[in-house]
Amino acid sequence: MITKFRIICQVKYLNISWFEALVIKRIKERILTRDNLVELVRMVNEEMDSAMNSYQDELNLISEAIIGVHPYDWTERVRRVWRGAALFC
Repeated sequence: MITKFRIICQVKYLNISWFEALVIKRIKERILTRDNLVELVRMVNEEMDSAMNSYQDELNLISEAIIGVHPYDWTERVRRVWRGAALFC
């Protein structure tokens, strides 16, 4: 099958090293420019800020839900537990 293909197809083989180097050079020249990289960093920072705000909102909702379920002061509860533990020492 391969020998038949070689007979039919007269296209020369591509020098892969040269082709890869050419593609990388073009990517660096046209895509990885300073302006594009600065814009990419700005976009990533905005996305991270947005995600952080979203997680903070979610954490606040969970904290409010916990306080709603247990309205008493947690610090007072901890003090009572430690006082009780001190009695057994």
